Amino acid sequence: MDFNKYRPIVANDRGWLWSETLGFFLGIHDRQLRYFSLEGALLPTPQEAAKNEMLAANQARQIAEQERQTAEQAKAELQELKAKMRSLGIE
Repeated sequence: MDFNKYRPIVANDRGWLWSETLGFFLGIHDRQLRYFSLEGALLPTPQEAAKNEMLAANQARQIAEQERQTAEQAKAELQELKAKMRSLGIE
């Protein structure tokens, strides 16, 4: 393969260009040059990927906090039940 020779890339039916080097399509989305997967999925920009990661991390933190609160509530209820049982003479 001669890399020093210009070879035009033929656009697909969507007008996207396949890049062998990059391994994805280049096309226009919302008037911006964007990357698309082989399957046609819009690939996130680095900024979008970082934002998505932050959102996922925040969601995971919220879930963990809810689980912690649920565990604390269950522990408190267990302690109350144990105390009630002791007050009734049940060990």
